[in-house]
Amino acid sequence: MKVDSITVNTPKNAIQYLIGFSIYLLVYGSFEPFKFILGLASFLITYAAIYPYNDLMDYEVDKKDKFKQDYKALVRGDMSEKTAITLAFGLPIIGLLLASLVSFSYTLLLILLLFLNFLYSSPYTRLKDRMGWALVLMFFMQLIKYTIGWFTFTTEVVTLPSWIVLTFTFAYLTSYVLYKKNIINMTKTFKEHKKLMIPLSGITLFSFIISFLVYPYKVPWLLLFPLTFFVLITRKQKNQTTKTFKLMGITTSLMTLIVILFLLLNVPAIGMLNQNASRAIDELGELTLQRMDNGTYELICTINETIFSYPIRDLKDLDNYFNITDLTVVVSNKSNVE
Repeated sequence: MKVDSITVNTPKNAIQYLIGFSIYLLVYGSFEPFKFILGLASFLITYAAIYPYNDLMDYEVDKKDKFKQDYKALVRGDMSEKTAITLAFGLPIIGLLLASLVSFSYTLLLILLLFLNFLYSSPYTRLKDRMGWALVLMFFMQLIKYTIGWFTFTTEVVTLPSWIVLTFTFAYLTSYVLYKKNIINMTKTFKEHKKLMIPLSGITLFSFIISFLVYPYKVPWLLLFPLTFFVLITRKQKNQTTKTFKLMGITTSLMTLIVILFLLLNVPAIGMLNQNASRAIDELGELTLQRMDNGTYELICTINETIFSYPIRDLKDLDNYFNITDLTVVVSNKSNVE
């Protein structure tokens, strides 16, 4: 069956949105269904534009790559250049119009997401070809994608369980390096690029542990351990296409499981089970902190305070932080003069 980059990636994007949404529901307990539909639809439609855009920018390189031919319709010839251009420019217009019905700050996040992708793939920058810059851009892109479901309903930043979001984000960055370098032999890739892989996997593990200890959502995190077995599940695949699609399927399925578990915590019986598990683990955590030397404990506290000092506590603060309101007034006054 022939596939294309939009249909392959849309389920993953939807799950990333739902992760942010499910975290919001855990914290606030209720949501507006109409805003949820608008938010999800506008995000998926807007973000779908980056795939034909990337295909257009990478066409000359991709047509020499057998793997890219398997899932890029433009490279296979199943999509015309005119259609790709229409999608790349038409989808954002539709998506952003829908986003404007959600909120101004939400629309700004989607515009920022498009801009970051432009920097990533544009022939004028080609930051995707420089791993350091690519990882910086990818970090912010995935950070937005994992929180866009949250910011559909609120502009609050301080109430967001940030360590959970960081866990997902750094896990994605780790898999991104594996995909870019050599997904067929991941053990070899880890050894050859250990200067990247060790910090990324270490931060992912650290964020996971902190999330597990700090937040009261213990049961879903316990079931994240199957992620450690994805190498065993995929290592026998020698074909890059097969292995990539299988890995995408596994990670999407696991993220779907996490979303379902987060949502199930709102069910009284499962919520009670989670509370009991959280209480037992918290008691164990307190014992661990009591035995921890002062230097290590102070280091953890310093890291936490530094990362989450929150210069922007609410997305509405962006108006003052970047003088967006003043800029709007200037543009408006200039238009009136003209």
